[in-house]
Amino acid sequence: MSDLAVWGTGLGAAAAVVVAAAVMYAWHAYLRTRLPLAVYWKELDTCISELKGRREALAQDLKRLQEDLQKRWQEWTSLEAEIGEAKAWLQKNQEKVEQIPAMRAEIAAIEEKLRQGRAAMEQLQSDTLQAKDQRLEEEEKTTRARLGIETARQETTELLTLKKRLEGYVESLQTQQQELQTRVGKLELDCRNAEALLERLRSEAAREEKRLAAAREAAQQTQAQQHKAELARDEAAGRKDSLLREIALKERDLGRLHREHEAFAKQVQQFERSIRPPTKEERLADYMAPLLILNKKSQALSASGQDGEKLRLKACTKHFEDSKYHFHPRMLLAFHTSLKTADISPLVVLAGISGTGKSQLPRLYAEAMGMHLLNVAVQPRWDSPQDLFGFYNYMEHRYKATELARALRQMDLLRGQTENDDARVRGGMLLVLLDEMNLARVEYYFSELLSKLEMRHVAGPQGGSRHPASIEIDVGSLVEGDEPEHLLVGYNVLFAGTMNEDETTQALSDKVIDRANVLRFGKPADLKRDKPPRHQPPEHYIQHTDWQTWLTDDLPTDRKEDFKKTCENLNVTLARIHRPFGQRVYQAMYRYVANYPRWVPDWYQCAMADQFEQKIIPRLRGLSRDTDEKAGEVLDEIGQLIADLHDTALTGAFNEVCERPVFQWMGVNREHEHE
Repeated sequence: MSDLAVWGTGLGAAAAVVVAAAVMYAWHAYLRTRLPLAVYWKELDTCISELKGRREALAQDLKRLQEDLQKRWQEWTSLEAEIGEAKAWLQKNQEKVEQIPAMRAEIAAIEEKLRQGRAAMEQLQSDTLQAKDQRLEEEEKTTRARLGIETARQETTELLTLKKRLEGYVESLQTQQQELQTRVGKLELDCRNAEALLERLRSEAAREEKRLAAAREAAQQTQAQQHKAELARDEAAGRKDSLLREIALKERDLGRLHREHEAFAKQVQQFERSIRPPTKEERLADYMAPLLILNKKSQALSASGQDGEKLRLKACTKHFEDSKYHFHPRMLLAFHTSLKTADISPLVVLAGISGTGKSQLPRLYAEAMGMHLLNVAVQPRWDSPQDLFGFYNYMEHRYKATELARALRQMDLLRGQTENDDARVRGGMLLVLLDEMNLARVEYYFSELLSKLEMRHVAGPQGGSRHPASIEIDVGSLVEGDEPEHLLVGYNVLFAGTMNEDETTQALSDKVIDRANVLRFGKPADLKRDKPPRHQPPEHYIQHTDWQTWLTDDLPTDRKEDFKKTCENLNVTLARIHRPFGQRVYQAMYRYVANYPRWVPDWYQCAMADQFEQKIIPRLRGLSRDTDEKAGEVLDEIGQLIADLHDTALTGAFNEVCERPVFQWMGVNREHEHE
């Protein structure tokens, strides 16, 4: 590279530095003149930091340029030493020599520009220092303003406190004013009573004065009778005092008689109630009070047919996600299908360890579906149906109804409708959740209702045959003309229950298991620290007529033979260990598989796997290969039938339980299952 090119590069770099500094200074001046003061001070620190960085970069560039110029100056000195040797060459190149003064002048001009750039940098530094001073002043003003605001806030707080204290004082004064008004009213009443008493005394005094006047006339007529008249006057004065004392006693007796009259009137009322039996409406006042209430803005969903069912299940999944709860899709489908088979399996049991979401699944499902939800907390002392529905109090002559009885009365489709009934409530669906249902023996308090639920199919459309399936409400001794009160639980009411399996609870009997679908919750795969938030349920409700369109009674033709063959093989296998199932279980399994959502891939295999888990495997509890001769071959055959369904999670769980000394089924954990 020639010397001229080197000098040109250095001068170009210096010129670029000067131009950049000038542009920054111009931009800084433009911002100060055009931007609002608040924005300028807000971004001033950023601009200052950027200018500092650019100033350091420019200083480094200038330092490098100075070093470069020093090197060039040394090279220029060496070149002057070589000038003597190059005179011959300069004589030959006279034109180039003549251009040297012009180049020197150009260098001088560049040096002048560098000097001006340095001056501009110094001016920029001075402006920066001035801007810092101004910023410090503004910060001091801001601090004083904040202190003023804080003082104003404290004064406002004190004023609010004083206001609350004064309001309390005003309220106490108002209370005292009311008490004084009450006392003034009592005093006015006492004054009126005193005036009446004074009037009666004045009347007595007037009569006595008349008698005294007559005595005086008699005394004037005869001197002999004067002494007698004086005695009569003294006697009249004595009578006057005695009358005053007698009036006071009579008034006291009058008050006592008034109190005795009130007490006697109350006794008469109680006696009349005791001898007059209350009406049926009076006895059932608690029972007739509505419990389920719909918001006036709530609207009915249009969810009929398979498309409507599919949309509602998608809405359930979304509602679970919005509420920060996670349930496996197979668990939702199993719970939904079990509710659809309520005509033959009227109870859905959610079993497992505590804290796995057993109670939240029905709640969130009811919210997303638009069903009424009634949570009934089962108590350990429950031992009769009265704990569910209430009892008749023969002392008060009133039926003490529970919330469940009130809700079931509202949902009774075959009773007469009153003016207080909401047709939307009775036309919807009710999900009853028996929470911790095995704290007491289920057979003690639920067996009667369970039997009535099985008899619902005998009630005709007009309720002509409702009595075999209805529950009689005890209302005491009826008067002539009153009909007994019956309660019919229709298909618009669904029942679910939760149960923990530990040493404090009762196990379900075979009678309950045969009439229920048992869904088991395994331990959670991931333990979460935060509690899911409460999600606002949607404002809508599903109609019973739409729910009925989701139900079906039959399987597709190509699946009927497979189902029958599988169930027959199962029953033959279970008969070897004396644990076969009857018609009820067969019909319940058939209805479950028929009602399983058919848009689900491999729906038949999924439904059959659910029924194996809910109906068949629980029958094997307590089976041991060591003590039961045919236990091994029975477990192997059932295991092969389960394997044919290609449900890897169920197959693995079943095989794991089979390896234990005693068969004890704990359910399937599908959390880690690949979907």
